[in-house]
Amino acid sequence: MNFTKLHGLGNDFILLERPTALGLIDAPTAKRLCDRATGVGADGVLEVTDHAGTLTLIIRNADGSRPEMCGNGLRCVGRYLANRGRLPPEGITVATDAGPRHVAADGALITVAMGAVRDLGRHTITAAGEPLVGRWLDVGNPHFVIERPASVADVCRLGPLVEHASTFPAGANVAFVQAGLNQIDATIWERGSGLTGACGSGACAVAVSHWIDVGATGPVTVHQPGGDLVIDGRPDAVRMTGPAVEVFSGQLTDPARRDHG
Repeated sequence: MNFTKLHGLGNDFILLERPTALGLIDAPTAKRLCDRATGVGADGVLEVTDHAGTLTLIIRNADGSRPEMCGNGLRCVGRYLANRGRLPPEGITVATDAGPRHVAADGALITVAMGAVRDLGRHTITAAGEPLVGRWLDVGNPHFVIERPASVADVCRLGPLVEHASTFPAGANVAFVQAGLNQIDATIWERGSGLTGACGSGACAVAVSHWIDVGATGPVTVHQPGGDLVIDGRPDAVRMTGPAVEVFSGQLTDPARRDHG
C-alpha cells in the first residue's frame, strides 16, 4: 500500500488513497502507523477515497480514535491533490464526518472553507484543582478555548484533564491563548493526538472566540508553535488559510502486521 507523508505547520499525517471506503484501516492499525518509533510516525492518518466523483476524507488520530474532521488534514489533502494536478482552480469539495468542506489552492497556501462555528457558551472547567474559564465552540469537532497563556508543561498537564472533562461528552480539543488586536498566540492540546505543532480547526475556534469577545470580525492571524494560520470571514462562514507541505512517499508492505522482532 502506498502512502504519502504531509504536514500542516508541523501537524503531520500519513495519507492513504483508496478507490472505495471498503477496507478502511482500523484503530489499532492507525496507532501502529502513527507510532514514531516503530511506524511511519504521525499525528494522524488521512484516508482519501475518490469514487464516482465524490471525494471523501476519513481521519484517524494517533490514538486510533476517529474525529469528525481536521482543518490541517484538509489542507494536506488539498496539497496532495494540487501536487498531482487534481485540484481544479475553483477548488474541490471534500466530504467529512462533519459535512462537506471546500478546499482551494493559491500557490503554497491552501484555503479551507470551514463553514459555521457554533458558540456553546462560556464554562468553567476545574483541572488539577485549578478553575479554567473558557468558551466551548463547535467547529464540526469540539473545542474549548481558555483565555490565558500557558507553558508547554502546563498544556501537557492540564490539556488531557480538560479534554476528558465531563462537560464534553465527546471530549474536546483544548486551546490556551493570549490575544492581541488581530494577533493571537495559541498552544493547543488536540483530542486524540496530544500536543501538536498546530491545529487548523483549533485556530478557527480561537479566532471565533476572539471575534465574539471583541464584537468584531475580520482577518486574525493565529500564531502556533508550528507557524501561522490566517482565519477570516465571520462565525457562520469561517475561512482558514495556511501552508501544507508534502514530505515524502513510501510503501507499506502490510499496515496490519505487527512486527514482534
